[in-house]
Amino acid sequence: MKPGYPYRGQFESGLTLTELMIATAILSIGILGSVAAFRYIAQSAQNSKARTLASNLAQEKMQILKQQSYYRLLVTTGTAYQTDFDPVIPYDAGYYPPESILEGGIHFTRLTYVQIAQEDSGQIVTLPPTTPDTGLKRVLVAVIWHDGSTYKNLQINGVASNPDTVMGTAILTGRVRNAATTAGIPSASVNVAENVGWRDTAGATGDYTINLSPGNYNLAAGAEGYFPSMIPISIGANQTLTQNFDLTAMASGTVRGSAWINDHLIISQVVGSTEAPEGSGFFQEYVEVFNPTTWTWTVAAGGVPDIDLKYHKQGGALTTLPVSTYHVSTVLPGRYYLFANTGTVTAVGVARDADAEYSGNVIEVNGLDAGNAAAAVGIAGSSTHDWIDVVGWSRAGVDPPLMEGAAIVQANFGLENDEQFVRRTSTSGVTAGLGNAYDTGSNNVDFVTDGRQPMIYPPHNSSDAALGVSGTPAYGAVISATDGLSTPTTAYAAGDPPYAEFLLPAVATGTHFVSISSGNLVLEIDSVTVSASGTVAWTPNAATDPIWPSAGHYAAILSSVATHGFISGRVRNVTGGVISPSILVQAGDTALTVNSLGYYAIELSTGLYTVTANPGNVNGSYVSQDQTDVAVGLGQVTSDVNFVLSQGGRLQARVTRDGINPLPGVAVMAFDSNGAPRDEEVSGADGRVLLINLATGTYTVQTILDSGEAATPVSFNPTVTAGGTVFIGTFTIAGAFGTIAGSVSSGGAPIRTGVMIVASTAAIPSPPDLSAATLTGSTYYLGSSAEDGTFHVDVRGSTTTAYRVYGYYYTFDGAAPLLSSSSVTNVSVLPGETTSGVNFTW
Repeated sequence: MKPGYPYRGQFESGLTLTELMIATAILSIGILGSVAAFRYIAQSAQNSKARTLASNLAQEKMQILKQQSYYRLLVTTGTAYQTDFDPVIPYDAGYYPPESILEGGIHFTRLTYVQIAQEDSGQIVTLPPTTPDTGLKRVLVAVIWHDGSTYKNLQINGVASNPDTVMGTAILTGRVRNAATTAGIPSASVNVAENVGWRDTAGATGDYTINLSPGNYNLAAGAEGYFPSMIPISIGANQTLTQNFDLTAMASGTVRGSAWINDHLIISQVVGSTEAPEGSGFFQEYVEVFNPTTWTWTVAAGGVPDIDLKYHKQGGALTTLPVSTYHVSTVLPGRYYLFANTGTVTAVGVARDADAEYSGNVIEVNGLDAGNAAAAVGIAGSSTHDWIDVVGWSRAGVDPPLMEGAAIVQANFGLENDEQFVRRTSTSGVTAGLGNAYDTGSNNVDFVTDGRQPMIYPPHNSSDAALGVSGTPAYGAVISATDGLSTPTTAYAAGDPPYAEFLLPAVATGTHFVSISSGNLVLEIDSVTVSASGTVAWTPNAATDPIWPSAGHYAAILSSVATHGFISGRVRNVTGGVISPSILVQAGDTALTVNSLGYYAIELSTGLYTVTANPGNVNGSYVSQDQTDVAVGLGQVTSDVNFVLSQGGRLQARVTRDGINPLPGVAVMAFDSNGAPRDEEVSGADGRVLLINLATGTYTVQTILDSGEAATPVSFNPTVTAGGTVFIGTFTIAGAFGTIAGSVSSGGAPIRTGVMIVASTAAIPSPPDLSAATLTGSTYYLGSSAEDGTFHVDVRGSTTTAYRVYGYYYTFDGAAPLLSSSSVTNVSVLPGETTSGVNFTW
């Protein structure tokens, strides 16, 4: 184009800088959205992977357990709990301890729990582990893993049944009735005392049916609100026996009282100005504090305040009173503390030395100070600035800047000269000798309206002690008793001025333990007696422990921090009598003996417990019995955990691999004369086994083995007597398993893809092939290493023959697979023991 001639062609299309920036922003948003979406997609995929692996691990364990013979599936006798979940997960810490498994780069923990089960009125119910076998076991497998910062779990349940269960050839039937009306009692429980697995729950008409083996037993029946009944029976083979029960309803009364919380200091009196001595021109002011708690409060340490006294009037700034001298540094329980602007306060004819002294007149009063207004005083932590208590008063309908609930109403003026605000000692008003502790959280309710002017109530200081009979009403407090009949109730608001009243109805006649709890505070009251049916036991009273705070005041003061709850119940023999000597009851690590009437109450921290009566057959004349999953709440009583123990004895045996050396881990079972299993125990490290839960009679005792094991002798036939321990003899087991354990690694790192492990007493070709020679030759034991590079292979133990152990490991050279192998020879494995350190490295 020549200069001077205009360009007549079309301009080429393009983008402006603004358009380019907008396009870049849109693309960036899209990319960022894709990245964010990918994150959630990846997280979802990882979660799905973890849940799939957890499901596979749970089903694998369930399959392994169900492939075992029924009696080798051991019932959990020591229950532990995984408490990171709600509800908690029970598991076996003994026979099936937690397994740590690395799978797919994720760490899992696998838990197992086995319980005796029984069908009861169409429902599967679980029974204590001391229950004789019912032919049914419930299995729970739980798998736990971390998902970020949270725990997750997957659980599956299964049931294992015994195909060789001895069927009950006798039938018990009957009706449970009300003794007074003969009407059937629905949901009554009926069971054989010697075997709680033989049980039924009565239907709507009170009818029950139990299938059992022939024999002589004690039949027990019970229902909520009725005294239990026990009847001895004798039933033969193929017999149907009708046995009815007539239960007597429990007589009951009511436990009644009021519940209060005392957990903080209370401002008990405020005086803004009063002349002393009269005509002197000096106007004293003071604030009185009362300690209704059971502990000591520190006001100052070394002259440095821990608690400040503050004043705040409408339109003014929050002021901390300038205490110059602390004559007393603490407030003891049930004592007062006096802040004043003078060394000695004189009022209403009483002189008291100040415990803390400040100078000047800070609290403004009408008639002496200009601009008197609605105001408040309060006590607060010096370092935390958290309010402990506040008292505020209004002026002509204007509220103060600080108050609790509604301010003290002052129609025309604020606080006046020669006027006092005094807190109630109870709903009745102010009573000399009682502590000013009433605190509903509303200033206008908590302070009396009479006696303000002229002043009629004297000042108190740290030398004055008083009994607290009130506090903050404990609305919603939980009240429970150990009577076994009543159900917990809660305190409710009553009266004007209000208080927290409780009525615990249907408390069985007798003397009981009552617990009252609110939040983390609790009061435990013993010796609460309901004397007769329909009576009211006001609580606490002069005969309870603790007694009432002051005569005539049935006030339960909650000021102790709860750290525990209670389990209570009774232990009796099959005739309903008390067992002597007294039976030991254990829950967790806590054990105690029942009292002279068979009752017990165990103090425990919160959680789930297995409660055992006569643990380990301490009283050798009686069997041991458990109740599982008994819940303990903070400050509450779980009652009616009762036991009925039949007489019994113990059998002891020894299990060895050669007649001399012990063989641990072998199950030994005792069968009664009807062929029904009665107890199963496992030999310990010393080979000894103690069958402890046996009623008197003749038994067949034998080991529970797999198809490749054999016992000599096959069985023993001892007789159990009450209180006796019989050593029946020694079992020698041939062909028992041992374990080979080791690790696999390549280049110093664990092999995570799996190595096949083969163990045999004879040499095998490498690689082993599947042929007729393989199937008919020496026995092979196969296993595979886990993702963490370890392995365990179970083999027949032997004292003479050693094993050859082979490892086969595939790698790839491009697309071509390469098989690497290695072997270890002369590996000795003893029955019941683990030979470790059989390691393979490449």
